Amino acid sequence: MNRNYFDLLKTIVNLTNLNELHILSKCQLDDSSILLDIVKQSSNLSMLNIDSRMLRLLFVNHELCKYLSKMIRKLTLIAACDANEEFDQMNKFWQTFENLEELDCTIEKRQSIRLIKLHE
Repeated sequence: MNRNYFDLLKTIVNLTNLNELHILSKCQLDDSSILLDIVKQSSNLSMLNIDSRMLRLLFVNHELCKYLSKMIRKLTLIAACDANEEFDQMNKFWQTFENLEELDCTIEKRQSIRLIKLHE
């Protein structure tokens, strides 16, 4: 997804009516500022469905993390991690999604179970 695609998306979808956003691993984001723009314009957004491999893209943008922390109440996480580097950012995960009311997690690989370890 690049800036041109985002501009096209805004002509098709009224982002203020968006309450659920799905970001799958097939999604190619040029940078996290595009996602930040989507979130800023989606005042009713409260649900996020995301592949765990995409989390790293979210965490590099502190402003985006702040918005997600305030807005997201339900998170559906598709955990498909292969390597430990995905787990290195779990503190950032729990900071970003500190106001979750519901967490759904789909485990695709056995070692991914570590991803949902409760924050201590």
